[in-house]
Amino acid sequence: MEDTSSVIDTTTTELPILEEPVTEPTVTEEPVVTEPTVTEEPVVTEPTGPVYITTFDELVATHGAIVQRENTDKTSLLSVFQPSPEILKTRLIIWASLGFPPNWQVLSTYITPPQICCDGEIRDASTYSLYLLDTPIDSFLTNLNSQVPGVIFSFFMSNVHTIGLSVVKA
Repeated sequence: MEDTSSVIDTTTTELPILEEPVTEPTVTEEPVVTEPTVTEEPVVTEPTGPVYITTFDELVATHGAIVQRENTDKTSLLSVFQPSPEILKTRLIIWASLGFPPNWQVLSTYITPPQICCDGEIRDASTYSLYLLDTPIDSFLTNLNSQVPGVIFSFFMSNVHTIGLSVVKA
């Protein structure tokens, strides 16, 4: 009798179960070799023409910008020391609604002087403000005090660049 234990029966529809699982063949990739990159030093070229500190056109533009800034700052300062009657009255009504606190800030503005003024002078915020107003602040205060009897206006500077108008009851 013949040993048939190792013979596969092909008459059945079932496939035999293999002892070891079938694995996909693995593909090994070749290592990628990159050429080292060579960095080039930046090429520094010397100026081909004359080197200018500034030009006349740049001076005119810079001076014009400084003049414009000074005019804007002057307008801002005048809005504090020569306020419109409507704005001043509105601010004083607010002061009254708060119970007339002493040294109440009526109006203020923030001023930062340019590095150099249009007249060539270097000024801090205080002297810059006086330069722009071109009138002693006391003149503005005297005028305001005469227009609003019963109160005393004064000016203040704080945080180096804030200048303003304050008020107390007389």
